Amino acid sequence: MPPAIELMHLSKTIKHKGKEVFKLSDLNLQIKTGDFFALLGPNGSGKTTLISILLGLMTPDDGKVKILGKNPLDKNALQEVNFLFTEQEEPWSLEVKDILNFYAEVYLVKEKKKKISEVAELLNIQHKINQPLYKLSSGERTRVMIARALINTPKVLILDEPTHNLDYHTADKLRTFLQELNRKRKTTILFTSHNPQEIEKIAKTVGFIKQGKLLEVLPLKKIKKKYKSIQQFIKRRSE
Repeated sequence: MPPAIELMHLSKTIKHKGKEVFKLSDLNLQIKTGDFFALLGPNGSGKTTLISILLGLMTPDDGKVKILGKNPLDKNALQEVNFLFTEQEEPWSLEVKDILNFYAEVYLVKEKKKKISEVAELLNIQHKINQPLYKLSSGERTRVMIARALINTPKVLILDEPTHNLDYHTADKLRTFLQELNRKRKTTILFTSHNPQEIEKIAKTVGFIKQGKLLEVLPLKKIKKKYKSIQQFIKRRSE
């Protein structure tokens, strides 16, 4: 079975007014199908740039990227992929059902009403389905965005700090839900986080990126054996 995500000598230079401000340098990575992969690194290390390339929002300068065996820029390559960015929002005046219906249309979801009802119940927002986004709490809005990301039953789910700004109870429920999604549906999940406890609880594999370079990728068990804890791993690799 091919990797869910594969990077081969991937490089990307970001320029501002003709001057280089950031560079992803010769990244090589394979994330196997069914993995729960935590991508760690300080702010400005390249996590968002890498995710943008995976989603076809940026093109690499050199190297290759494959997601489910396809170039993200190929037609329909991302039909079985979905994502959530930190602070991602939709127009606040839209009702929840309209947001979910729009993305169901984008992903050509069959039996849209049934799927919308399913993800709304899954994320416990069925009682908010007719409300506009601005009337929802921050936790409820995040759950709407997660529901949106699940509307096409993705095989690969990319989440940029999914529990950011959630209260403890809501964040814990979301982590449990993602673990079940990974275990039962074999959904490959790539996520970023600055929470060591969260990473230790849900990740299977961990990678650390710094200044555009992928420094280390190991199974969580080996990282805890080598560094004693995720917190020590982050500290050592951030130095």
